[in-house]
Amino acid sequence: MHARKMVAALQHAAMKPMEPAVVLYHLVEGLGHRPRFRGAGTAALGADVLAFLAEQTDGSS
Repeated sequence: MHARKMVAALQHAAMKPMEPAVVLYHLVEGLGHRPRFRGAGTAALGADVLAFLAEQTDGSS
């Protein structure tokens, strides 16, 4: 829940008039505060970040 509130605060702080701010929020189901294997989901997170950046910078081609 705290991460979602932080994302909302970042969106609000970065907003320009008539232009919504875009913030990437990557949720890993069931992670919580338990330790996890370091490599778990790293490739998926990297792919999400690259796809997000490509979409935001029109670099999808």
